[in-house]
Amino acid sequence: MGRATAARFGPTLSPGPARSLASSGEQMALHLVARPVLLPTRSTPPRRRSRAHSVSPSADARSPSFRRPYTSVLVVPTGVGAAVGGFAGDALPVARALAAVADCVISHPNVLNAAMLYWPMPNALYVEGYALDRFAEGAWALQPVHQNKVGLVLDAGIEEELRLRHLQVADAARASLGLPVVEYAVTDAPLEIKTWFDPKCGKSTGSVGNSGSLLRAVDTLVEHSGVNAVAVVCRFPDDDPDDSDCYREGKGVDLLAGVEAIISHLIVKEFKIPAAHAPAVLPPPLSPSLSPRSAAEEIGYTYLPCVLAGLSSAPQYVTRRHGTLDNGCIVASDIDSVIIPKDACGGDGTLAFARTGRKNKPLIITVQENETVLDDTPDKFGIEALNVQNYWEAIGVIAAHKAGVNPIALRRHGIEHLKSHQRMYSGCSSGSRPYSSSPTQDKVYDTKLEISMASLAISSTHLRLLTLLVLLLAPSPSSSTWDSQAAPPNSLPVTRIPLNDLPSLSEAEYHVIIGYGTPAQNLSVGFNTRDYGPTFLQCKPCGTACDVPAFDPSQSSSIDQVPCGSPDCPLKTCSGPNCTATTVNGNGVVLPSMTVVTDVITLPWSPPTTMRNVRANCLLMGTRTSDSSSGILDLSRDIHSLASRAPLSPDTVAFSYCLPSLTETQGFLSIGAPRPEGNMTYTALRINAVFPKSYLVRLVGLGLSIDGTDIPIPAGDALIAVGTTFTYMVYEPYAALRKYFRSQMAQYQLAPRLGVLDTCYDFTGLSDISVPTITLRFAGEVSLELGVRQKMYFHRRDNRSLGCLAFANPAYEFPPGVAVIIGTLAQEMTEVVYDVRAEKVGFVSNRCD
Repeated sequence: MGRATAARFGPTLSPGPARSLASSGEQMALHLVARPVLLPTRSTPPRRRSRAHSVSPSADARSPSFRRPYTSVLVVPTGVGAAVGGFAGDALPVARALAAVADCVISHPNVLNAAMLYWPMPNALYVEGYALDRFAEGAWALQPVHQNKVGLVLDAGIEEELRLRHLQVADAARASLGLPVVEYAVTDAPLEIKTWFDPKCGKSTGSVGNSGSLLRAVDTLVEHSGVNAVAVVCRFPDDDPDDSDCYREGKGVDLLAGVEAIISHLIVKEFKIPAAHAPAVLPPPLSPSLSPRSAAEEIGYTYLPCVLAGLSSAPQYVTRRHGTLDNGCIVASDIDSVIIPKDACGGDGTLAFARTGRKNKPLIITVQENETVLDDTPDKFGIEALNVQNYWEAIGVIAAHKAGVNPIALRRHGIEHLKSHQRMYSGCSSGSRPYSSSPTQDKVYDTKLEISMASLAISSTHLRLLTLLVLLLAPSPSSSTWDSQAAPPNSLPVTRIPLNDLPSLSEAEYHVIIGYGTPAQNLSVGFNTRDYGPTFLQCKPCGTACDVPAFDPSQSSSIDQVPCGSPDCPLKTCSGPNCTATTVNGNGVVLPSMTVVTDVITLPWSPPTTMRNVRANCLLMGTRTSDSSSGILDLSRDIHSLASRAPLSPDTVAFSYCLPSLTETQGFLSIGAPRPEGNMTYTALRINAVFPKSYLVRLVGLGLSIDGTDIPIPAGDALIAVGTTFTYMVYEPYAALRKYFRSQMAQYQLAPRLGVLDTCYDFTGLSDISVPTITLRFAGEVSLELGVRQKMYFHRRDNRSLGCLAFANPAYEFPPGVAVIIGTLAQEMTEVVYDVRAEKVGFVSNRCD
């Protein structure tokens, strides 16, 4: 991370009580003490002094303008393997480009440091991570300065020769750059730095064995020399060759970065002055495979120059004092935008900016391409964010935002018709219906539905006419009206695939057409909301498995192999340098069975939309999809799923779908579509440790008739599954449902069970049947009444002589915390809306046939 103290918008360390400093103002360093300050060995804490700065808006100190200066915060967290900014100053080009657009850029050492390299930007402020968190919270302000008095702390554990190298670098910075480095101190004991990777998420972290010695050294420089910024050099353990080689080749996570942040946090929290760190390590051997992103650390003996340059003009940290304001300070309300990796939004600073109570919140821009080992996406924290693919787009958005231009207006077909909260509709409109049906309509559709066998087989045209007739007979809605059969924008047509056999748990009955690769290769794929794994495709070479259209990686110009050991590689062991698994056929020949790739996916609505770097598991020789599809799209809550890649805003939802009940009709799958309008009700999403990436809701009971008969559901969540046909329940409520259903269907002849379905009937020769009402009742007083085709499974859609209750109790044991799995049959003809950002799911009946 530029091998210097790197800021993190993440959890902060609390080493002890806070220390404040006396106000010294800005003082020019007129002399340098050439000898080190020798610290006595003592265990008593340093004396405390008070610092009494106050905060004011920044506009007073700026030149007159018709618009206030535009201020942007650029964050790349430390030690999390960021694809951009996770190495030696490789995010510095982003900062330079941003500084050419914004009037003021606030960033941290992890972005602005590049070991021996540094780029001065007059309009960039160098702010340590802990201070940036407090600034975002409004507790601290930033006071720009012309010059700081910089002190240098050296770890007593540094070897004599390596210590001399660092002192020579400090002298060079003073003589060649004129930097105000005024004095240095050596700690009274080795600091005993340790580093490791967090086993839970893979980020780097560590510990400081003698943090008291570090703080005493800083206190000496502050008290005796009046320094107001501190650079620290600690002796780090020599890297493990495997870890260092991976980092030097531009892969993996910087092992040193996490504890570097801990060191700077200790100092800034205690003294409230700028601080940054540079590690002392032995020079590594020359490597021909060195990545350009890590090369800045190979051109000298130390990583100190960038730290000294940054601290020389870093802003001072000023605490807020209510009722008194000084001129010249920048406060959190001055921030116009924040740029951060999409999966690193869980830190204190980001949350503070996103949840500020002020009316004009900063624009939060998340960058998809800058992936880290974290999984802290905006939707998990309810953050309103504009997601972009890369930093090119981010800076373009900043330019538009600064100019007062809606960034969406720069996109083709970006601006839709102007809308109003008051829905306007014509009283003579014949093609509209309310978003939620009225009680009278519910009775018309299915109180105890009397339906003929012939009507089950009517055409979709006749069904629409019948629906229109029901609507005309029903009372007028009190709310707005809309087209019940119109698919939302950004939708893919969904078709139902006929299945000859009883569907299995993992069979995909519903397909969409997508393109993968460049040029796009069109494939018919299913989609899944359960946490079965990433998107997978049938790929070539596939041998005898190629009985469906397969993606040919050799024909794509944009495909990339995922390397083994990458955060994107789900395999614990690989067959070679890439993320590839093998299998052995009957002749003992080893064949590649799967390889993980990233490529461009094209969603062919009008106009087509592309998403870059979409991860997919390519099934190769010896493996194949389980049905007639060419793959399965992942719509789970996983960071790599299409649902997580959807650009979200307050006016959009992650995705929605309506599954058709007939093979001759169409439904839709909408990704990143506008939020549905009308009086729609939602039930809250819930988190389950067994299925953290699936969608679960609370199903409180089953309504069985209009007289209030209800079957309660025991404690446990309901998992909404696309990829599972039937609805499965734990035994107690299922037994009660079966008993009630059989009592209401006693006039019909029972038939042998059909697979897992044990409540089946022989309707041969019958023209009319009566089916009991079943309503799913969710938390939040949300109900979904099931039609005949949602609660009955007819083994042959063209011959409905055998029908079964489409609910079952499975032979397997339910996972902890789950009581129901809601299958696709119960969801047919209903639009299921996944508002992941708001942590809720909604249901709209009769949205497709």
